[in-house]
Amino acid sequence: MSALWNFFSSLFHKQQSDFEKYIAVILDKEGYILTDVIQISIEETKFKQKFAHVIVSKQKEKYIVLLILDEFHRDKPIIKRQKTTPEGPVLERLTFASENEAKAHVSKKAALYRIGHFDDKECSYYRVVKCGTEVLKNPDQHVLPGDYILRDLAGFNRASHAGVYVGRGKVIHYDDPDLKASVVNCVTGKGGHVVHVAPLEKFVTHAEQEIRILVHCFQQRTPDEKIAAAEELAKVQYGQYEYGIFSNNCQHLASLVSCGRLEMVDQEIVDSIQNIALIAFGMVLAGVAKTLYDYFFSKSDDRKNEEHA
Repeated sequence: MSALWNFFSSLFHKQQSDFEKYIAVILDKEGYILTDVIQISIEETKFKQKFAHVIVSKQKEKYIVLLILDEFHRDKPIIKRQKTTPEGPVLERLTFASENEAKAHVSKKAALYRIGHFDDKECSYYRVVKCGTEVLKNPDQHVLPGDYILRDLAGFNRASHAGVYVGRGKVIHYDDPDLKASVVNCVTGKGGHVVHVAPLEKFVTHAEQEIRILVHCFQQRTPDEKIAAAEELAKVQYGQYEYGIFSNNCQHLASLVSCGRLEMVDQEIVDSIQNIALIAFGMVLAGVAKTLYDYFFSKSDDRKNEEHA
């Protein structure tokens, strides 16, 4: 596939972009050859992210539209994804009975993407990727300005502390500037939490700590917009005295900057904890109810025995 693609590109003296090469590799892995490809349309969203709709057909009564995005950090290993996010690079795979229907779908979706309109499902897609081990030494080689970054929360490594990388080794995040974000500080340090700028080495708890990047498949702000939003929040010391471990925390801040919504990447963990707490509370209530039941019925039996005596 790539060789044929290069051949036809050379006929028009066109240099392939990295994204075009990426599309060619994906189609090759999907098992398509050049003659299967009906149409490839590459455009940009409102937020300067390239996307491609590819119409392919091996049988003329079946036309498939593939959606491929120019996702950030696609070369890094994926260690987690949002549960509905497709595993591979093809984010949408729809089948149509005719070529015209397929092209009409492409036209409609492309028009929406150009104005930055994505549906709720598309907005929720994300992947978490792993940075290189040298990130603290050369951060700008591993992390992009505007990236939503994560590291393990000290004392509870199933959860994460989050921030927004703004370039030149600086992070804007929401915690107590005098303390490293840990599970204890998140629970008890309400008054000291504030959005502020810090060196990347102050964001982590130790030099070898892994840094991860949460990548929204559909970028919902440009990197410059993310940086400007984060810097403005730090400037006004957003969140002072308003921190809430489940309602207004570091992950909510990073999400607000990245896509304009207050969301938690660890929401599933929170839900699990709340469910466990409800079960435990239910068990306590059941135990109390049984104790009261046994007590009062035993008293009733004692009175009956006294009356018979």
